[in-house]
Amino acid sequence: MSHRRLAVFVCAAVALAVGGFAAAQPRGENFESLQRFADSPALSRALDRTLADPALHERVMANPQALLRMARLSVPEGLEVQTFEPGRLFEEPLPRIELTRCRRVYYCEYDDRQLDPDNNIPVCQLKESELCLGFRVIDRRPPPGFFPPIR
Repeated sequence: MSHRRLAVFVCAAVALAVGGFAAAQPRGENFESLQRFADSPALSRALDRTLADPALHERVMANPQALLRMARLSVPEGLEVQTFEPGRLFEEPLPRIELTRCRRVYYCEYDDRQLDPDNNIPVCQLKESELCLGFRVIDRRPPPGFFPPIR
């Protein structure tokens, strides 16, 4: 075993022994309010509905406020919401929660010119379509206890 692999293994074992990886989870009032908003059942239902309707998906990707109106949610002060395509990096070093959902649909396209020889019906050409939605909740509030410098 290489030294690097051994070091990673030892770090993982130590992390599990002292409380698991959850010990590294962010803590604090700001993060808890961010998490409460992101974990809202109404937001989750709205994300699911958005993926089920391609026209709604297009509207929400262009304007995330449409999703919030549909869920009857208002964004708490200091938080910001954005939509994004999953897989794209977010460069700003800000606390955030990214919710992603994808829906992959398989369907048949039939070509009347290509018939199954056994039963004389059109042959199914299996096609695939994927619709993904990324919804980012960003905490733009200063950390608790932070006071900007006086000028």
